[in-house]
Amino acid sequence: MSDIDNKPKPSQDDGEVTPEDTATLVIEETDSDADGETETTPATDAATPVDEDAPMLVETDSITFDTVPPVEDIVPKVPIVKIPLSVGQQIAKTAVILFAITAISAFALGLTNTLTADSIAAHIRAAVDTALIEVLPAADSFTEQTSEAEGVDGFYVGMKDGAVVGYGVQVAPAGYGGPITMIVGVNADGTAAGVSIVKMSETPGLGTKCTTPEFLGRFVGKTAGLVSGKGGNAVDTVTGATVTSNAMTNGVATALAGAADYAMKGATP
Repeated sequence: MSDIDNKPKPSQDDGEVTPEDTATLVIEETDSDADGETETTPATDAATPVDEDAPMLVETDSITFDTVPPVEDIVPKVPIVKIPLSVGQQIAKTAVILFAITAISAFALGLTNTLTADSIAAHIRAAVDTALIEVLPAADSFTEQTSEAEGVDGFYVGMKDGAVVGYGVQVAPAGYGGPITMIVGVNADGTAAGVSIVKMSETPGLGTKCTTPEFLGRFVGKTAGLVSGKGGNAVDTVTGATVTSNAMTNGVATALAGAADYAMKGATP
């Protein structure tokens, strides 16, 4: 036999269910034993307790993402492993790179020199022709000759009306910044007629002071055996350009000696 206890149901007129109106079902089971005694066992509460912390499932008609996740968050990144080079490998790598740079630079310079060699030679030749006329204006033509004198790079005999009026001697003494290519005019009597600079790489503002007409004019009338210094057959140096001054003086002395040697041998054009 079972008894059912019911709490009062909520009135339909209220329209609202409160916790107090919640029905609790209690079921008791009775058993009779041999002595006629009855044992009552209370049934469990029919209402299932609710865990407030449990997640709730919500049904929606559609799902909208505010932003699309980047690819990097979807596709895993593959790490790039760099294997360090040993000291020997690093040296070898550096050597290969330097060799390649050197080879390319040498090839470029060689190619440039080959392509411009003729142009440079023509330019120097034109400069020499102009310098010859400048240092030996008495001549109306020049004939290139061979000279065995030491330090002489070119030798030209100046002619006028079929007679020798002087010589043009090309020398290149070592200056402060490199060789100084010069043409020295020598009169038939062996005195210096003039000096012209064809090419030089001296320090601007210092060595280049030796290219002024005032300094070049100091050589006119000097003879073989010319030296740097004061008085007699000497040329005073330029302050701040001693190396260049001495180099040019030595160049003029070499040219005068070369012209004297040519004249002494009685060579004719």
